[in-house]
Amino acid sequence: MAIPAAPQESGGEKLLFLVYDNAASNSAALLHAVNVTTVNGESYGDLVVTLDGESVTVRGATITTFTHGTAGVGTASTTALDANASRLYALITNDSDTTMYLGLGAAAVLNNGVRVGPNGGAYEMSAQYGNLFAGTVFAIHGGSGTKRSIATEGV
Repeated sequence: MAIPAAPQESGGEKLLFLVYDNAASNSAALLHAVNVTTVNGESYGDLVVTLDGESVTVRGATITTFTHGTAGVGTASTTALDANASRLYALITNDSDTTMYLGLGAAAVLNNGVRVGPNGGAYEMSAQYGNLFAGTVFAIHGGSGTKRSIATEGV
């Protein structure tokens, strides 16, 4: 599926046009993105995404490094992702059979905050989505034992 690779007028808003390849897999794979321009011709910059994870540019900031880690999550609030003022992107995935809850900048509480479903449920943060949070992310679950969360962070 190709979305037109030409800037469109939209009352001064900045628009992005992406080209996807639906034949690559069951989900669309991003092939490339084009420059985004405002109506008055002011350049907004490029969003470049590579499928091999080497480089991602979001809102003029380039993600050059991805780090991956895991955290043991228990029935008491624990840190799932440390604070990082340089964070541009984060993905927290629940790698367990039990629902988890995230607390952004505060202790996680059962049945409160961000709910992350079991067996691969995830919460993604980025400036592009408007929900980027650079503080500490805490997690908790209501089952028994220690469960695992997986975090990927881009700076």
